[in-house]
Amino acid sequence: MMLLSRFPVEAVRDFSSFLWADLPDSSAALVTPDEALDVLRLHSVAAWDVAVLVNGRPFHILASHASTPVFDGPEDRNGLRNADELRFWSLYLDGWTPNGAAFDAPDFALMGTLNVDPERGEGQREALRNLLAHRALQDPRPTRADGGTATADWTDPVPGDLRVDYILPSAILAVGAARVLWPDGTEPDDLGEAVETASDHRLVFVDIDF
Repeated sequence: MMLLSRFPVEAVRDFSSFLWADLPDSSAALVTPDEALDVLRLHSVAAWDVAVLVNGRPFHILASHASTPVFDGPEDRNGLRNADELRFWSLYLDGWTPNGAAFDAPDFALMGTLNVDPERGEGQREALRNLLAHRALQDPRPTRADGGTATADWTDPVPGDLRVDYILPSAILAVGAARVLWPDGTEPDDLGEAVETASDHRLVFVDIDF
């Protein structure tokens, strides 16, 4: 996971090493051997709170790449871990914190690959729906040129094209355009080729009046 910014980075809180078992009401003990609870991280990739200075004013990027909720067994270990990774952010926005001061910045956006579609595919969708409905956030629902909201181009019919990548700005911010870069054949050929070569995930952007 990487964050590129043309604005200076003021501070970083890195939660990537936070233990799954330490999350309040976590599911870790249900699907993890006792000897692993003291070492198994919650976040399979990374989770950061990054303060970026925009014209001297801090804007917080809550960046996350959650576990893929598949490739496990009937115990649904990866699905439970993904749900707790998403629930981490709901708790963080509610004032809980794994360390240090509680989060209280007014200007921020939660963004990244959350790896769950609110309606289709695998995953514990309740955790995602709760996050999308959180009072501190808004969901601008970025769309493709055809109006669809999918952000990942996966094999049809299963799992199919799903919305798994999100930018969720603070509820108090004014939001403009919100798009998914999903070429439909009307763009230059090299753009479509570049997008498909880069990843099966598509770029998502949201304009914020800040």
